[in-house]
Amino acid sequence: MLILSIDTSNSSSSVSVVRDGRVLGEIYLNCGLVHSKVMCGVLKSLLNLTSIGLGEINAFAVCSGPGSYTGVRIGVSLLKGLAFSTKKKCVGISSLYALAYLVQGFDKKNVVYSCIKANNEEVYFNSYMFDNKKEYIFPIGEDRFLTFDELSKIIKSEKRQIILVTDNSDFIYKNLIDCMNFIEQIKVGNVKSSSVGILACHQINNNFRYDVNELKPNYLKKVKIDRSSNV
Repeated sequence: MLILSIDTSNSSSSVSVVRDGRVLGEIYLNCGLVHSKVMCGVLKSLLNLTSIGLGEINAFAVCSGPGSYTGVRIGVSLLKGLAFSTKKKCVGISSLYALAYLVQGFDKKNVVYSCIKANNEEVYFNSYMFDNKKEYIFPIGEDRFLTFDELSKIIKSEKRQIILVTDNSDFIYKNLIDCMNFIEQIKVGNVKSSSVGILACHQINNNFRYDVNELKPNYLKKVKIDRSSNV
């Protein structure tokens, strides 16, 4: 299974090619460039560098959010266009899921809390466990949009050891200072398109739904669009 995956859910951009869970190549940019201006060129460059033709791709995967409204919309639109034109599968992967995948080597005594900054008062959140038999991470519930007070209550009521993974530790330390004793470990990282591709491969192999017509951006909340901005 050869999967082309992209992530434009935040200020960075990345494109990857994954074969059967193994990353063949990845281009990552975090230089403030506009997604709509660079993604097609980056995608073409990666295929050229890996000597892979678009026709060889078996499926497409995209980080479907939550995250930047414009970024998520661009990524989903691009991948749906490729899937429709090539009549291939297209899988949407949560940015929280892709972020949680960065945490490896934990067991049933741990739970992973994946947190992405929404604004100064709220956070995108989901929690994850590890299946020791399948050796795979899986979500416990649905992606949620929480205030820090709500997240604090969840942390304090958790019975397992918490590994918290986030894209920005500053807002975690600032807003959850009263919860630090309840968190075993904090890991900081970025959503990677390679993680999106690996998780998509797992979902396809396990017969998850991947109808391109059902793929939609996962905003989680209503967004006020600033039409003067070109992010």
